[in-house]
Amino acid sequence: MKLLKRFLCFAGRMFRRGFLLGVACLAAVLAGYHLGRHSMPRFSPSAADGERAGVETVSSAPELNSDSAKSLSLRHRLALLLQNAGPDGTPAGGARLRVELHDLSENELRETMLIARDWPGGVRGLLYHEAAAALAWRNPVSAMAELLQQKPGTRRSIRIAEAMALWAKRDPEAAWKTWKENGLGKHSGTDGLESIIQECAKRNLSDAFAKLRSVEKDDVNRDQHGIEETVSGLCRELADGPQRETVLDELLASGNRVRGTGLHAVFEKSDFSDPAVLGEAQDWILRKGVTGKAADDIYSAMFAQRMKTEEPEGLVEWYQSVSGRYRPHLLGDIARGWAERDPNAAAEWLNRQEAGPELDTARLMMAESAMKTDLEAAFAWAASITDSRTRLMSIKNIWIRGSRDQSGEAVRAAIRNSGVSAEDQKTTRDAVWPWH
Repeated sequence: MKLLKRFLCFAGRMFRRGFLLGVACLAAVLAGYHLGRHSMPRFSPSAADGERAGVETVSSAPELNSDSAKSLSLRHRLALLLQNAGPDGTPAGGARLRVELHDLSENELRETMLIARDWPGGVRGLLYHEAAAALAWRNPVSAMAELLQQKPGTRRSIRIAEAMALWAKRDPEAAWKTWKENGLGKHSGTDGLESIIQECAKRNLSDAFAKLRSVEKDDVNRDQHGIEETVSGLCRELADGPQRETVLDELLASGNRVRGTGLHAVFEKSDFSDPAVLGEAQDWILRKGVTGKAADDIYSAMFAQRMKTEEPEGLVEWYQSVSGRYRPHLLGDIARGWAERDPNAAAEWLNRQEAGPELDTARLMMAESAMKTDLEAAFAWAASITDSRTRLMSIKNIWIRGSRDQSGEAVRAAIRNSGVSAEDQKTTRDAVWPWH
């Protein structure tokens, strides 16, 4: 029994010694690893190391047309370039990518656009956009053939506009022909019409206006706002130059949209508060024998310019005396223009005017203007409209548009406090869902 106890004590001591020895060995290994790791210099492969190993390093992507890169496929070269993107996702803000792509051949650029279609971002990505721009610079005809295959949309319009701008500088007639034959300008933007017209005007101003008139007469459903911007841009540029008289003659020979837009652009810089300038403009109207809608467009443009600085009541008398007409929207134009400077004075003046369709139109316009900043005031203006159909339409419109930006409770409080009758509130409640 004593022998057994001695054996067990001996075994226990050996186990403890072995355990401690094992822990000590493990600690020695860990210490050696730590010291070795921090005492040896770190190794970072350089571009030269990569070349010696036959591997292209990502940290030094070669130029696309360098000797070292030409052995790689175009897809590989593009991937290396994009891998070196900066923090914003573009190589130095896209500058290097743009420069590199402009060095590629026309065939390589077309291939790049095909590659970009299958990569993240597709035709909406940076690579496709920059390749299209580079191809447009090298061969706009080829770029247009590619871009016209894309689905209509804002990005497509932007890229087509960029290509058209480059093409129009070289051959505006060819750019115009492609623009017309492909029915461009239907969606967002004008697909480069402004660049084409600007370049055509440098060569032949009458021809540029003839093109604008042909666009106006087209049955194609084009972006009318974009066309108006094209007309305005051209007329503003030429309004103060030696071709001003020619511009005015061409506008008088144009349709309502081109003429009205252009005349406003030409006259907007004139200071008609100066009697000499005003008299000269009126003499020109008489000398040209301008009458009807064309004359009204001119007086409207003059009125809009004077409205910015002069008192409205005096302008009403002037407008009626020179134009011989009383536009249905005149009161609204005056009130809205005056309201930008002094809304309270504009409201007081408008409320003193004679009741009728013109005053209803003006109140409708004031309601639409107030809708942006004061729903209660907008409802109050709408409630003052005498024609029931127009009044209810305006109240409903204010409710719908106000609900987009404010809570339902806020809109309901505004209409309750505005003076809209209980009957009109009920009619609107039945027409608008959900009311609650």
